Amino acid sequence: MSVADFFGKSSIQSTHYIAIAALCAGFVFGQNLYAQEAVSVLSYGAIADGLQTSAATNTTAFQAAQDQAKTLGNGAYVYIPAGTYVVGQILFDSGVGFLGEGLTTILVAKDELGVASSIFKPRTATTAFTENVYFKKMKLLGNSAGQHAGGPTTNASDTRHGIRLVACRNCLVQDVWAEDFDGDGVYMGNQVAGSGLRAEYNTIERVIVKNNVRNGMMIGTGVYNVIRNCTFESNQIGTLTTSAKYAPSMYASAELDLEPNASTEVCSDNSIESCTFLNGNYRAIQITRPIALEIARNRIVNNTFTNCYPAQIYMSADVIDSTLIRGNSFTASDPSQMKYHIRVCKSDNTMIIGNTFVGGCNGVSSSRAINIDQTVSGTIMTFNTFNFTGGSGDGSAIFTDATCTDSEIHSNTLLNGAHYDLRGTVAATYGFEAEYLSVSTSSGAVKTVCFDENASAEQYVNYASQAVGDFIAYPLTVPVAATYNVKVKAYCNASEGTATLLIDGVAQGCSMDFYSQDADYAEYDLGTYTFGSSGTHEFRFSVAGKNGSSSGYQMVLDRILLTKQ
Repeated sequence: MSVADFFGKSSIQSTHYIAIAALCAGFVFGQNLYAQEAVSVLSYGAIADGLQTSAATNTTAFQAAQDQAKTLGNGAYVYIPAGTYVVGQILFDSGVGFLGEGLTTILVAKDELGVASSIFKPRTATTAFTENVYFKKMKLLGNSAGQHAGGPTTNASDTRHGIRLVACRNCLVQDVWAEDFDGDGVYMGNQVAGSGLRAEYNTIERVIVKNNVRNGMMIGTGVYNVIRNCTFESNQIGTLTTSAKYAPSMYASAELDLEPNASTEVCSDNSIESCTFLNGNYRAIQITRPIALEIARNRIVNNTFTNCYPAQIYMSADVIDSTLIRGNSFTASDPSQMKYHIRVCKSDNTMIIGNTFVGGCNGVSSSRAINIDQTVSGTIMTFNTFNFTGGSGDGSAIFTDATCTDSEIHSNTLLNGAHYDLRGTVAATYGFEAEYLSVSTSSGAVKTVCFDENASAEQYVNYASQAVGDFIAYPLTVPVAATYNVKVKAYCNASEGTATLLIDGVAQGCSMDFYSQDADYAEYDLGTYTFGSSGTHEFRFSVAGKNGSSSGYQMVLDRILLTKQ
């Protein structure tokens, strides 16, 4: 994909955290940003000559333009015309935007020694949030060779970032390229541990982070941040043996690092969606920090991971809970360099569903596509496809060690020698997500897969049935012949009908009334059913009627749950 194609991509691909979607359409806080007053840095003496000798002049000019935009208010923004500007640190305030002209607007970090600064940093980060700021259409170059005289850093925090969003709320970084920074291309977090002034409700969209020394991006502490449609490529330069900046033993970095800074901090409810991770030097996504207060409910959805050796997603901390890894694509062109596509350690209730793994893992003899170890509980691994073209270490698509408990593993597709190596306990529960089930037969009504963050795996199936007798049938693969309790989770609202479940043509349990004046999910316990054989069995949902208060006959199905008795 060309750079021009990248910067022309659609802004919105999901409804997650839609409260700040207006930012991504050229509007800021209800105002058309291009109709607001522009404050040009050239008006304050900025020099676009690309020379280090102009750094002091440019830093003063950029800061003066920012201060004037703040004074004007009403959506005034700093305009940065095309050209190459060498700058120092620019402090920004709430309500101010920075707008360039795309890749022809280039900001280069000035040479500095032993200074933990960034090109953009909030003026206030210790006493209050900085809010409603945007950075759009520019390229940021970190000049890492000019930081610390090109030598090793004195510590892992003594670095320069491209954009530092500490104690920032409702900010937008869009159509920005950040490369060659001594630290991270974009950093989100706090300035004072325990202050509650963290990064929250920010959107990072259509951003390229490439060849940065530490991480491509990092969330040190933050909640409800969205990273969408971004490209991460060949960051973590400091982990390479040819670099004098970092070594993995000093700082285990990643293309994207989610790592709270202290025992009082959280990194939760963040969304990484529709991003590309390419040729990482250590890890694509790292979620870790054993001393954190909480790392929970983060979602990694619809991303593409290619050749981020030796591990593409790495999670390790006792406080990690309820991570969703859904609909991603993982590729290893050279299986000899890949140890794990996903490794989950000390983390509970992870859902890994609907992903595709191409290329095995044989970086070492014990390599596995998904490796679950070190007291992990409640991992769900279903509806994934493993294609081990090129061989694999021990052929394990999924490995669980003896300390793992209650893993739910079924409905995966294993190709070219991929198999399970399960040494921990496996749950007696089998959850079948309606959106991943093929439909064997139906009465012809429209079936739509819909997004809802409150649904199981964030999706459900809306079946637009019109009358009594309409039906939809799924072939479920029952793993073991046994007696199971059968439950159905459905979405109920004012236009739903009543339905009966038939298993292999036999009615099971009572009729289910899906009507509710208040839209919500409900679970229906349909009793026990004995399967005389393993393999495929038909689950048919047939419309039996409707509640007298309902306006229709629709069925909205979320999940079918079988629990072995």
